[in-house]
Amino acid sequence: MSQRREISEDGRELLFDHGAPYFTVTNPDVLSVVTEWESRGLVAEWKSNFGSFDCFTNKIVNIEHQVLVTIIILFVLHFFLLHLMVLLFVYLHGFILIIS
Repeated sequence: MSQRREISEDGRELLFDHGAPYFTVTNPDVLSVVTEWESRGLVAEWKSNFGSFDCFTNKIVNIEHQVLVTIIILFVLHFFLLHLMVLLFVYLHGFILIIS
């Protein structure tokens, strides 16, 4: 089963595609096979959005949006850890000065 449909609690129809996310072809012999598959409707170029289920919001989000949110979260985490390291350094440096 490469795809399935479900109805959400609010009545919206959801379509899940479990097929290969993508593949590339460089070999001319394989390209001819894939071209024939395409003409028979067995494979097609994906033209819709890519989505992912966000377990924190319980919503399906666009991949581009999810990547942006992840980048922002990583930036904030990096900023927080950097400040924590500076505070720890100042605390330890001050502690060393008091002892000596």
